[in-house]
Amino acid sequence: FSDTRGLNDAGQVIGLSLRADGTQERGATAWSWTSDGGTVRLGYVDAAHTSTNGSRTSRPVAVNNRGSVIGYSFRHESGDIGRTAWVADKFGALTRLGYTDAIHTSPNGTQFSDPLAINQSGQVVGHSTRYSASFSQTAWLWREGSGMQRIGLTDSEHTLQSSQAQFGEVRLQNEANQVMGISDRYSASGRNGFSAWMWTESGGTMRMGLTDSRHTNSSGRKESTPLAMNENGQAIGISTRYPNSG
Repeated sequence: FSDTRGLNDAGQVIGLSLRADGTQERGATAWSWTSDGGTVRLGYVDAAHTSTNGSRTSRPVAVNNRGSVIGYSFRHESGDIGRTAWVADKFGALTRLGYTDAIHTSPNGTQFSDPLAINQSGQVVGHSTRYSASFSQTAWLWREGSGMQRIGLTDSEHTLQSSQAQFGEVRLQNEANQVMGISDRYSASGRNGFSAWMWTESGGTMRMGLTDSRHTNSSGRKESTPLAMNENGQAIGISTRYPNSG
């Protein structure tokens, strides 16, 4: 069984094929096909990405017109299933993406990173799970030559002080390498809404949305969400209005 997952303007196709051992399914293999190079296998196949029964799973997510493919491979070395994010060039050479430091590694060694999108210049955006606190996630971008960069809001308003929890999520990316997303807000008792933000090369992460009294409830909750962004960096979104708040 093989399934296609994407096609670029050069006619490059990405997809996956199921793996089997006799009658038993053993995961899936990601691949890329071009007219001049044929089918190239993608993803990690080392011991960390192979289960005790020989199962391996790699899945492609997207391909751009330069032939770069993003995807992920399941991780098995800790007993739990994690994910390794990667980007592959048109020849199949892999670069690992996502964070792998102590904050992004569970006590038993699990790591979980997902690539979300790649634009035509090759900029990749994604997320890595944070294990230093529950329900935490780091938003990031990667570019060839400059590597990984954390994005999103990480100040005290967007950090739960008791556990240092932070949660950032990428929502949009354009061809000008601008990124939009949300970051959770916290009060002393826990999550208290979320803020919209935009990241640019020149300005870094900037907060977006309305934060006046009409858009803040009695407990201090604020919610802003980005909805769309054009190639000029103009963006639209929504901020929740609260009754009896001004």
